[in-house]
Amino acid sequence: MKSRSVRLPGLSGQRTLQSAKIPTTVRLSDIYQNARTPFLQVSQLETLPPSFVEYASSHRHDYFAIFFFLKGSGSHRIDFVEYEIKDGTLFLLKPGQVHSWRFDSEVRGYAIKFSPEFYARNTARRMALFDFPFFRPGNSRASMQISQAESLESDIARLFRERANESEEGLLFTLTQLVLLEIKRVYAQDETRPADTFVTQFEELLEENFPHKRSPVFYARRLGISAPALNLACKHRRGQTCKSIINERTVLELKRLLVHSDMSIAEIAKETNFADSAYMSRFFRLQTGNSPERYRAEIRKVL
Repeated sequence: MKSRSVRLPGLSGQRTLQSAKIPTTVRLSDIYQNARTPFLQVSQLETLPPSFVEYASSHRHDYFAIFFFLKGSGSHRIDFVEYEIKDGTLFLLKPGQVHSWRFDSEVRGYAIKFSPEFYARNTARRMALFDFPFFRPGNSRASMQISQAESLESDIARLFRERANESEEGLLFTLTQLVLLEIKRVYAQDETRPADTFVTQFEELLEENFPHKRSPVFYARRLGISAPALNLACKHRRGQTCKSIINERTVLELKRLLVHSDMSIAEIAKETNFADSAYMSRFFRLQTGNSPERYRAEIRKVL
């Protein structure tokens, strides 16, 4: 695969990022290092350059992102799942995710990007972002439809203006909280699954310890419960066994590396803590019905 350069909006001059062995991580603090608050960026989707009508990311982000399409149509692919873009669609991305989109009409809306450091600087609570269920590890829901957009649009527009005016970081943080709380309110109205503390903690631990720990027993011990109890909680909350959730997360990481890096199969196996490439290939084939090599070739044909 040839090295690809990616133009990032907001960069001055001709700065580009080249794809590397391990996917390049884009940091807000590097892109907007001269801004008063480099850990938060708010922009209007209609100001994207024409080259972003069809955009394919070959890098990961270290930040959270919200894309709110007030108007427009097209498709948005997030970690190999394709979603429809239509009026009132909201997309929620977590650090590490890779995405691409295609616009079929002119779009209007907002993009909000903020790093975990933005929250760390403004609240003493280490896990404050996990107050918002859509940002919790393990939550795969990436799209919402906002039927009554006026309130959320107004809140984001205020945040956009204050960010453009380089307002105090404390005010920007408060306005960001307001936006997230409004999204949480809409999210809660659509969320019908019961909460389960053990499963939430398990998903957080999985992100922290992945890919080096793939045993359900490890996570059960960390939570202070038995493996069967954790398995039962996972089945109740997610409709999956604990092991299948771990395998699902492993497959996602393998897919990311296969498609968005130039690492060899052996290098990917080492990166994801498999004993060797043969073991990784057997695991991948069992989970997907495809070999890593064939999957890489097939997906790259359509990206």
